[in-house]
Amino acid sequence: MIRWNDNAVVTIASNFGSVNEGRVPRGSRAEKKKIHVSRPTLFQTYNEGMGGIDQIDQQVACYRTRLRQRKWRWPIFIYLVDVTVVNAWYLMRKVHGRTDSLLDLRRQLALTMLKTYGTPSLQGRRPSLLPSDVRYDGKNHWIVKGATERRCQQCTKKTVYRCEKCDIGLHADCFRQYHVK
Repeated sequence: MIRWNDNAVVTIASNFGSVNEGRVPRGSRAEKKKIHVSRPTLFQTYNEGMGGIDQIDQQVACYRTRLRQRKWRWPIFIYLVDVTVVNAWYLMRKVHGRTDSLLDLRRQLALTMLKTYGTPSLQGRRPSLLPSDVRYDGKNHWIVKGATERRCQQCTKKTVYRCEKCDIGLHADCFRQYHVK
């Protein structure tokens, strides 16, 4: 175990190499110039060999997927997915020479996954999913008073009335306009 005080205390545990001391230039605020300070050579060996894991950890930390779960296995699974995305980004840059950012790749992957496997939410989107043949069929459309306020689909103001069949908010004045072509 070796501890060295650079900008912060850095500790390395290693079974590789020997404990030799080297010199490294650092800026001194007191003397306002570069001075040479002693540093164990293991830190230089580490800095030369680091890269892969440290870079991946740094990139994963930039856009970490947040998931609040009580199960211990979910954070591990999500971390593995994040690492896979970062590795795919590195491969894409190396093979295709593309300069897309990691954020662009994550957005592209999310959109692709949503388009392929996602199902549209019904909450708040019922009018747009309502088939026009149901809307204009003229059968069993009754205006009823609801328990909560909704937005009128015709004029977008708040109303407590709704169409019983379509299950959308409509004012009494807007009801006929909405159901006629």
